[in-house]
Amino acid sequence: MGKGGPKALLKWPGGKERELTHILPNLPRFKNYYEPFVGGGAVFMAIPAKRWFINDASKELMSLYRQIATGNPVFYDWVEAICTAWEETLAFAEGNSALWACYQTARGSMGDARLASCDILKATATQRFFSSVLRRFPSIAEMFTHEAQHCFTRKLRRLGQLETEHGALDQKDVSATLCTVFMGALYLAFRHLYNHPEGQPEELRAALFLFIRSYAYSGMFRYNAQGAFNVPYGGMGYNAKSLRPKLNYYRSAPIRARFAVTALFNLDFEEFLLQTSPGKEDFVFLDPPYDTDFSTYAKHPFSQDDQRRLAKCLLKSCSAKWMLVIKDTPLIRTLYEGQGLNIMAFDKTYQVSFMNRNNRRASHLLIANYPLPGPKMPPNKAGNKRQ
Repeated sequence: MGKGGPKALLKWPGGKERELTHILPNLPRFKNYYEPFVGGGAVFMAIPAKRWFINDASKELMSLYRQIATGNPVFYDWVEAICTAWEETLAFAEGNSALWACYQTARGSMGDARLASCDILKATATQRFFSSVLRRFPSIAEMFTHEAQHCFTRKLRRLGQLETEHGALDQKDVSATLCTVFMGALYLAFRHLYNHPEGQPEELRAALFLFIRSYAYSGMFRYNAQGAFNVPYGGMGYNAKSLRPKLNYYRSAPIRARFAVTALFNLDFEEFLLQTSPGKEDFVFLDPPYDTDFSTYAKHPFSQDDQRRLAKCLLKSCSAKWMLVIKDTPLIRTLYEGQGLNIMAFDKTYQVSFMNRNNRRASHLLIANYPLPGPKMPPNKAGNKRQ
């Protein structure tokens, strides 16, 4: 799997890469692995099994995993086209001396920033840039130009304010800032394409989904009231970011081998467990959305009623060994405490007893229906002893 062992397939809200130090030492013995809320796949990729069964409510996420599982060349062709567009835009922006010249001209007349931005963008339109970068995506040319002009104007004004307050900026800093104009404009153009899926093939949708997930600010995934994805570009630190290492990972022999014996599902968690019916020799890992006011991601709400439904499903219907990792809240305690389960609380650095109420740093729970092989825990006050 490369240096550092298996990696998550995708950055995902609430991903469990950091929690693996708590999860892996507490695994039971089992044959097949089941995960109803697979998300970015950090735990799925880290745990060996005979076979894997993974599910998520996100249709787009599972479509991406299907492309990876099948090695679909059409999908990879679209991602390569996006990579090429990004790389050529970066090369164009970094090597365009006219940007610095434009800024120097505008320095003394920031009130005319819009005129300056129009001039520089008119100049770029005559270059090979548009015919080269946008040859696979002609529909975003107008959006790119609009966003670049708008962003260029704002950046010129902001740089002018900074120079007024702090003195002249050097060429390196200015050029990096103006480079972000073009990268941000291309991101917004692709975001616009992502938000208008009419007539798009599934492979392109999956490629755009991968791009958006990788370049959105801080890995956020948020939609507005109209259902449009509205997270801005990640910023200057993302300019040189490339999807190619991720593509190489997806195409690697270990990933192909893992997906060859993995069944993929796009169902409600209860329907997934009903259809796959994990047995006593199997293991189910659960990382559901947290019990918070912000438990909606990728257009899929997860209410407190869903938390209750999940608890009922696990406690009444699931015969497999299972582990649930979730934020510690009063509702979660009510649902799982006193049910003969083994429960541990942890933060990023250590584990403590679930009933150690004095430890304010413990904020997540690891709940299992089998004896935990990790550090021994004292009985809690409710008499919930390790089995």
